[in-house]
Amino acid sequence: MVASGRRLPDRQVPARHQDRDSRFLASHAAFDVVETIQKLATDRNCTPGQLTLAWCMSRPGITSPIIGPRTMEQLEDNLGAVDVQLTARDHEDIDAISPPGRCIVASYEADFGPHEHLWR
Repeated sequence: MVASGRRLPDRQVPARHQDRDSRFLASHAAFDVVETIQKLATDRNCTPGQLTLAWCMSRPGITSPIIGPRTMEQLEDNLGAVDVQLTARDHEDIDAISPPGRCIVASYEADFGPHEHLWR
């Protein structure tokens, strides 16, 4: 949701979520990520969603980004990611605001550790 740009630019939690624990919905770091992704996307003439999908597709360990469009418009937007080319500098800029291996929104924090049947 953050990468799609649906967070408000004034860094406020949407009214429909005011009754929830906002630390699970937004943080200053998350808003920083949104603002940077929006700027990079604008500079590349693509949508934030296309930029983030292009980033996923360019990562060595990701073989198949998972998308979840609900409408034809969302699917078409997602498919536009194949035309987005990222530079080494783009990767550096994104990694600087959202370091690999770190979560930005508290609701994604989990320490599952190694699975008992793996990594023996």
